Amino acid sequence: MYRSFANHPEITGDVGKFISTSNQNHFPCTTLLSTSDRRAEAIMNLLREETPRGFIFIGEKFCEYEYFEIPFIDKMLRKED
Repeated sequence: MYRSFANHPEITGDVGKFISTSNQNHFPCTTLLSTSDRRAEAIMNLLREETPRGFIFIGEKFCEYEYFEIPFIDKMLRKED
C-alpha cells in the first residue's frame, strides 16, 4: 500500500500539473516502466530506514509483474540479514 499513499501532490486546480507531479514522485512500481528498475532498491531503502522484524510478500491481483521481482527481492533481503 505504500505507493497508494506515499505521495499526494498539492491540489491546485491544475489537473495537468497534478498528474505530472504525481507520476514524477510516484513510488516505483512494476507497472510504470520508467520506475520499475528502481522498485527493488526503493523497497530495500524503506526496510533499512524502518528496521522491520519481517517482510511479507503479497501479490496484488492482476499485477503479475510484482511476482517476477519476488525472487530478486528475496535474494536482496537474505544478503542484508
